[in-house]
Amino acid sequence: MDHALITNQFGLLAVLTLIPALIFYAQDHQMMGKLFKIVPALVFAYFIPTLLTFFEVIPSEAPIYGQIKKYVLPASLLLLTLRCRYQRDLPAGQQGCDHVLKRDSGDCHWRAYFVVVVP
Repeated sequence: MDHALITNQFGLLAVLTLIPALIFYAQDHQMMGKLFKIVPALVFAYFIPTLLTFFEVIPSEAPIYGQIKKYVLPASLLLLTLRCRYQRDLPAGQQGCDHVLKRDSGDCHWRAYFVVVVP
């Protein structure tokens, strides 16, 4: 942590918050949006902080990472799950539940997998 350019915990949190914000902003941009049709934004959300750590802009270990893991990660998983459209498919009965499981297993659950397992 001594060699990193950003060592302040609030500065580190600001950088880690700014990265997804810029990615979401770039998704809506006309030129950059084409890139996100090929490569998912989640790839950039993991790749950019990895590059910043590799080039020693942000530290590889910091006390704020434990707080992010403890509070922000579960909240993010909850928000990803709420984004799924269970309400629309459940009234259809068994066929609707099968459709939900088939569709969302490739959508929401893989997002949760990347958030929990990949880091």
